Amino acid sequence: MKKISMAVATCFLIFTAFPFVWAQDFDVSTVQELQDALDKASCNGEDDKIFIAPGTYLVNETLYYGADDCDGKLVLNAEDSKDPPILDGQRQFQIMFLDNDADDDNDSSGDCGFELAHLVFKNGYSTNNKGGGLRINDGEVWIEQCSFYGNVSDTDGGGLFVSNPAGSI
Repeated sequence: MKKISMAVATCFLIFTAFPFVWAQDFDVSTVQELQDALDKASCNGEDDKIFIAPGTYLVNETLYYGADDCDGKLVLNAEDSKDPPILDGQRQFQIMFLDNDADDDNDSSGDCGFELAHLVFKNGYSTNNKGGGLRINDGEVWIEQCSFYGNVSDTDGGGLFVSNPAGSI
């Protein structure tokens, strides 16, 4: 709940400070840059792309994208498909939660979805949030050449949990 409130507050600040926001391409090389890009992408209502540089990213809390009612398509892709980034939950944290219905009103109509390619989800852990490595809620989903290793969930979907999807994995 705290992450959802923070995402909504971040969106409000971005829209009031910058009323004209367009789709963006983000190049990230740290966990904080990745979270910042997810926050900005969840607020602008456009199709966005995040390119993640090679390396190992030690996740210390769930990387969260929370859009109300489908705010466009989000692409998460390795900057270099031959050297995919490793997102490591250190056997303590869920790695990523991508949510197109953050306000939980079950109204995620619109053109939205997630496309992920050439990423490694490793050692994610979730106690009650489903999907130790990756959880996706609502929208079209395309996952291509991603790897899931050593992820655990005490409920559903150790490596991956997807609810209300369309698309292909």
